[in-house]
Amino acid sequence: MTKGSEDFLINDHLFNQGLSCPLKIRHILRYHDLHSGKPVYRQRNKLNLRDAVALRFSNRKFTPDHLEIALKKTGTWLKDEEVAVCGAVLQAGNLITRIPILVKKGRELTIIQIHGKLRKQSQRSTIETAGKKRSMAVYLVKAAYRTEVVQRCFPGMTVEVQFVFPNKDFRSTVIGLNRIRDFEVITAHEKSRFEENLDRLFSTVDATVGVNEVLNSVPEWVAHPKFENCSVSEVISSLLSDGDDLSHLETGIHKACKYCKYRKPGVERGGCWETFFAPEAVSRPDKHIFELMGHGNTLESGNGVYYQEKVEITDGLHSFELMKKYGGPKITIQQRRNLQILSTKNETVPELWLKPGLKKLSELKFPLHFIDFEAATYALPMKRGVHPYEPVYFQFSCHSLGKDGQITHTEWLDKDPERPDPHTEFTDQLAQIPGIFEGTLIQYSPFEKQGINNLIRDFRRNSMLHIKQIELLEEIRAGRGENSEFRFMDLNALLRDYYHNHFLDDGLGLKQILKSVLEWEKAYGNIDKKEIEKLSNPYLDIQSNGSKITDGSSAMNAWVAMKNGLLTPEEKEFIPKVLKKYCALDSYSMVLIYRHIVDLLKKMGEEDLIL
Repeated sequence: MTKGSEDFLINDHLFNQGLSCPLKIRHILRYHDLHSGKPVYRQRNKLNLRDAVALRFSNRKFTPDHLEIALKKTGTWLKDEEVAVCGAVLQAGNLITRIPILVKKGRELTIIQIHGKLRKQSQRSTIETAGKKRSMAVYLVKAAYRTEVVQRCFPGMTVEVQFVFPNKDFRSTVIGLNRIRDFEVITAHEKSRFEENLDRLFSTVDATVGVNEVLNSVPEWVAHPKFENCSVSEVISSLLSDGDDLSHLETGIHKACKYCKYRKPGVERGGCWETFFAPEAVSRPDKHIFELMGHGNTLESGNGVYYQEKVEITDGLHSFELMKKYGGPKITIQQRRNLQILSTKNETVPELWLKPGLKKLSELKFPLHFIDFEAATYALPMKRGVHPYEPVYFQFSCHSLGKDGQITHTEWLDKDPERPDPHTEFTDQLAQIPGIFEGTLIQYSPFEKQGINNLIRDFRRNSMLHIKQIELLEEIRAGRGENSEFRFMDLNALLRDYYHNHFLDDGLGLKQILKSVLEWEKAYGNIDKKEIEKLSNPYLDIQSNGSKITDGSSAMNAWVAMKNGLLTPEEKEFIPKVLKKYCALDSYSMVLIYRHIVDLLKKMGEEDLIL
């Protein structure tokens, strides 16, 4: 399927991508990247949300996944006088769309989009303009493309658009509101209670006026400069007529390049910048402005500076020696930014830079508990008495390091899809970690301490039922024995302030830090090389059967899909195993980073350690 051919189809995803930059279509078609690439679990959970909204319609039909069959089914069902087609597929020439819910009543068609963003009940019941909010503009653009296709398919019918949002003020009065598939087997009385909850949960907003505005003029802040203020129809005509030869396009580097996965060359593909744009006279064309840490990237790109080595260094800081001389006790984000720029300018920068503040690690009390929590949020509450998106703590991993160097690993994962509230078991298992009431809890960000505070507040809603759990959590939070300022240690804050190595150039998250530490250890370190080699690409190595659980979001969605009853029998077997490996890798990563730092501290005197 190539551009310019009769079988070239623009779908919802392709339209949105082409609108942001017409060059993307070349990459998407060449590499058959016809879908958004979002984790399959997230998509299933979104469909579960759609099915919850669909329950308000009596004559509802559900299309299958197969596109061609769904297209035929949609056409057949829309012959009815009244029907709600979930996953409706319509095609008009080279345009095809899949609509979450398409409702027909006589000569009226209503496109219904379900969005996860919380909305207050008191907010306006209509959306009349895209305004300046990018998220709302994106919603309207999706609906505008779908409206264009519907109008071409049914030119004589009225087309309206409704957006459905979770109500911020909603609180569930039932258990298991998330398990939509179970609604068919519950009693009539239970079903009535569930439907009443769902009716209160969702707020419906008429977006017809706003969509019509976007149909006539696409908002400039979600469109490539080529399409600013064009109508949706004009954008479609341009995308269909460009053909495979895109050299004539009036395009260039622009603000959307920052987020584009096609900007840099991948394993099998050339990057847009080196393919379409005349290269500037730079020695490091792979180092773009958008990967610089800190502030100022938007200003630089707005002034036409797109490569790191073209950025001017702040006066007086054009060498590392000056940065160190006039710096303070901490490594600032601006200094990290300057180090990146100096490196691309082939100036001398250190392989490693440690500040004495890292010596706080030697003051920690053993055992050291490197602990990681995983939490999930979902629009459909799983238990009674909670709001949409209240966090559910469903997993932890803890690697406990004793003073003798021995490591004990403890983990727990909620694997029971029928259990609406895992917090009691989560807390009881947390208290079983050997030595958890002593020593130091090491976290990467304040998330785990906040989680314990959230759990205590959650249990206090029914304090008489959860006296034991409240006492356990309060004791875990405070620790036993002498009070220590380091009962909780945020490893991220410590590294952010006092640690830098030259492999670190794209953020200070756990995975970025781990990657840079592993690369540094391979090149210069003393940690067991065999152990390091095993972790060459750790978050990909733990996957099984295409699980794709590589970050907190995908882990959350996989677990939520399990709780929603949306996993296949095969997935029920391997998903929990991968979830455990993922969480364990997060906590073990902190151990590796800790060992790396402690080994380096042995070489440090009173001043900075610079290698």
